[in-house]
Amino acid sequence: MRQAARTQDPLPRPMTGPSLIERLRRRPLVRDVATVAGGTAAAQLVTLAAAPLLTRLYGPEVYGLQGVFASLVGVLAVAAALGFPLAIVLPAREAEARALVRLSMALAVLAALVFALLLAVAGAPLLTLLGAGALLPLAGLLPLGVLATVATAVFTQWLARRGAWRFSARWTLGSALLVNGGKAGLGFVQPGALSLIGAQLGGQLLALAAAAALWWRREPRPDAPALSMREAASRHRDFARYRTPQNLINALSQSLPLLLLSAGAGAAAAGQYAVAMAVLAVPVALIAGAMQQVFYPRVAEAVRRGEDVRALLWRTTRALALASAFPFLLLVLAGPGLFAFVFGADWRDGGEYARWLAAWMWLQCVNVPAVAAVPSLGLQRGLLVYEVMSTTAKAAALWVGLSILGDDVAAVALFAGAGVLAYLGLIGWVLRCAGRVGRST
Repeated sequence: MRQAARTQDPLPRPMTGPSLIERLRRRPLVRDVATVAGGTAAAQLVTLAAAPLLTRLYGPEVYGLQGVFASLVGVLAVAAALGFPLAIVLPAREAEARALVRLSMALAVLAALVFALLLAVAGAPLLTLLGAGALLPLAGLLPLGVLATVATAVFTQWLARRGAWRFSARWTLGSALLVNGGKAGLGFVQPGALSLIGAQLGGQLLALAAAAALWWRREPRPDAPALSMREAASRHRDFARYRTPQNLINALSQSLPLLLLSAGAGAAAAGQYAVAMAVLAVPVALIAGAMQQVFYPRVAEAVRRGEDVRALLWRTTRALALASAFPFLLLVLAGPGLFAFVFGADWRDGGEYARWLAAWMWLQCVNVPAVAAVPSLGLQRGLLVYEVMSTTAKAAALWVGLSILGDDVAAVALFAGAGVLAYLGLIGWVLRCAGRVGRST
């Protein structure tokens, strides 16, 4: 009877394990990236939802001025902080990380004062030399923008050091709500450059102040002896020596199209480019921005533990390439029509720019692991050399398009093509260097 009972039993069920999604959630890197990306995605949705209204309130010329303003702030902020905010996540000692925070902010305050003095003495010729003479009435906001940008970078790196990804995600969303709400409100009252730039800067500062105040309540008080800012600067001098020039050249290369288009083709062309880059920045911020915050401390830990860094970089790079391809491919296929439909008929040229810029921006997502690994692999000097060569090539491409061909679309296309080749070279170089480190350990 027992034998018969056994034969009537149903077939044994196959062993089941956790699903793919569950297994991915258990991986710390994937989970942390998903957390940061969730906040970034919500913030980008707010920005995208507001864009059709804002592009109709503010015309291409106003967006062009805002783009030039943001470009100048980005370049000046790099020079102000000397790269030290990027070093905050690296030290094992808490006192050293706190010293880097103090050092970064002290440098930012000093630089903002110097920039304010220079603008007061020679603001008009300086801005005219940079092709941004139209920003002279708003020049007083530049030092404040620099200070806000450095403070944001410092706080972002501190949250990354703490692994406070949920808090960072909420801060990102709150900032997007404040900034876009301010732009819309001021746009109905006075749709000019002052409203657009003032809302951007004011929303950024309010969100930063609120987030820093909330975080300060939960931050443990230091119990280790303080470290001097001079000692922290000495220990991380490679960031000032190599990373600052590299970041400065990179910021200049990012700003070149806006500045040259503004000078050579007018503020409206610069505005078209600014909006194209803002749209392309959505998937970059969503995918690359989240990965950058999480992967930077992760690869530093991998190097310290002697893990196979090359394998880690290759897996992450390949995953990013697949995960980020679709939105850029969509803009290649239908950029002008999408821009005209979403933002209005006046913005079709921006869609044409986006079509040519898409491959370059896609690789900006893909190269995040390689760039994040540079400090931990000791490749700061090599990255500086790369940045000089890359920026020179992109500047030459822009010059050929604007001066020889006399075509702004051709200039953007040549610029993007040079950027694509440069990013591919960077990824290959870092992977080779990571392989040598792995073999040596």
